[in-house]
Amino acid sequence: MKLLIALFAGLALPACAPPLPEVPNPIAAIDYEAIEARLASRPARGKTTDDFPDVLLTDQHGQTYRFFEDLIRDRSVVVNFMFTQCALICPGTTSHLVRLHQAFHGAVGRDLRFLSISLDPDHDTPEVLHAYWEAF
Repeated sequence: MKLLIALFAGLALPACAPPLPEVPNPIAAIDYEAIEARLASRPARGKTTDDFPDVLLTDQHGQTYRFFEDLIRDRSVVVNFMFTQCALICPGTTSHLVRLHQAFHGAVGRDLRFLSISLDPDHDTPEVLHAYWEAF
């Protein structure tokens, strides 16, 4: 009985709370054209560190890559850590990354690479990752 009362009290509290202020979308304020122009005008850089591991990673198509040599060496990279069963933060983060990917349409693949790395490789098989990729 005490648990049931506590549960009902917990459900009632949000109704008593004042409404949250509207938070502006931080992605909407980004000047994508200025960033793309800055990326395009940067001089080529050589390798600056050996601190990145060269572990093998498998993508949503089953293709295997070496993290440093194949994916990030001498490239500008956005790295996102996620997992497909994440229901709170990951879908929103992935949606924002999709918008960034679209905003940098001409630079992605050539000057800029987006990587999402699963924190749950036991569950996130290439098939599961492919379904997640297709959803976004």
